[in-house]
Amino acid sequence: MSFVLLWQQGKRAAASGLLAPIYGWFTEEFDTSMEDVLLMIDHQLEIKSAELKTALAPYRDSVLWRSILQLLSSILSIFCLWFLMWFSLQYTYMITLALSVPTAGFMLRLFMIQHDCGHGSFFKSQYANDAIGFLLGVITLTPYHHWRKSHSLHHATSGDLDRRGHGDLKILTVNEYLALSPLRKFIYRIFRNPLFLFGVGPLFYFVVIQRFPYYFSPSWKKERQGVYLTNVLIFVIVWLLSSYRMARIPTYRIACCNYWLFRWCMVSLRTTSFPRHILEGP
Repeated sequence: MSFVLLWQQGKRAAASGLLAPIYGWFTEEFDTSMEDVLLMIDHQLEIKSAELKTALAPYRDSVLWRSILQLLSSILSIFCLWFLMWFSLQYTYMITLALSVPTAGFMLRLFMIQHDCGHGSFFKSQYANDAIGFLLGVITLTPYHHWRKSHSLHHATSGDLDRRGHGDLKILTVNEYLALSPLRKFIYRIFRNPLFLFGVGPLFYFVVIQRFPYYFSPSWKKERQGVYLTNVLIFVIVWLLSSYRMARIPTYRIACCNYWLFRWCMVSLRTTSFPRHILEGP
């Protein structure tokens, strides 16, 4: 276990034990004690924490005009690009594909705004956050209320090996992987293969899994209703787009790949630490 993790958990004696051998290399013929070193570390951490809070203070609260500007610029941009993609269909599909890349980028930006709404940080009003987040969820194919609740669970359990399974890719320890049968090892590797993550995975996740609340807890009534309403609105939009040949536009496909790239990178870092659940909490 790392020094920082032990220190954060209040296990000073264990942390000192890790530091003692290194400390001994540099303390020959000096009078500095281990207790003095630990006090210096505490002092430096307090200074850094205060500096960080001061630096981030201007960005803690939302600014209404900035939020509206970001929302309008993203929505207007994506609809303009959608129109250009639809217009380009009468010439060559290669132009449509080229335009789908920046369009997918703006769709990803809408998901980022939806993410901030879910955290209650995009607007000061929670009602405004929920309303905008729900409407954006129709565009991003992500039911807002269900996503917000599962994402909160993800933050509460992220990195805890004993509470995995909320908003993340399935991750096994080395010992858990070695204990699998050959077939399950093969399935595990296929599931994490980029060809699956960027090919079959996005289509299955956004078109199928996000549409059916069969895996919800029975107590998630509001979230279940949100999925049904989102599905109805998506059906209406797809029907309208189909009437104008816009259903051929591949924006969702590339945006799905962007989502998976973000998630895959976040959980595949070799230096990521996933400790067992030690501290009490939700």
